[in-house]
Amino acid sequence: MLFDVRSHTIGIGGFMGFFRAAQCFATAVDTLDAWNEIGREKAVEAALLECNEGLSSISRDKLSAPADAWVAELDLFLDPSGVVVAPGQGQIAAKAATLTAEDVGRVAELAKSLQQWFSAENRKGL
Repeated sequence: MLFDVRSHTIGIGGFMGFFRAAQCFATAVDTLDAWNEIGREKAVEAALLECNEGLSSISRDKLSAPADAWVAELDLFLDPSGVVVAPGQGQIAAKAATLTAEDVGRVAELAKSLQQWFSAENRKGL
C-alpha cells in the first residue's frame, strides 16, 4: 500500500502542523537567545508571537501528557487577561512587557521542550 501523503499532511494538527510548530518554537528559542543583540522587549515579544503561532498550528487533542502540560503552562504566559494594552500596542507586546526575567527563562524552557517534542513527533510520521 502506498503512503497517502494527503492524509498525513493536510489539516491542522497533522504532521505539517507538528513541523510548523517545531519551527515556531525553535525560532522562539533562537530569538530569546539573541536578546542582547535585538533588545529584551523585541526579543520577548517576537518569541511570544512565535509561540502563539506554533500553538495555533496544531490541534491540541494530538498532544501527549508532557506536551499538554507544557502547552497549558505556556498559555498562561500568553494570556493577556488583566494586561493594559496601550493604543497602538498589541496584546502580545503588552503581555511581553509584564514578564519578569524568571518568566522569560521559563518561556524559553517551555519553547525548547515543545520544539523537541514536536520535532520528535513529526519524525514519527516520516
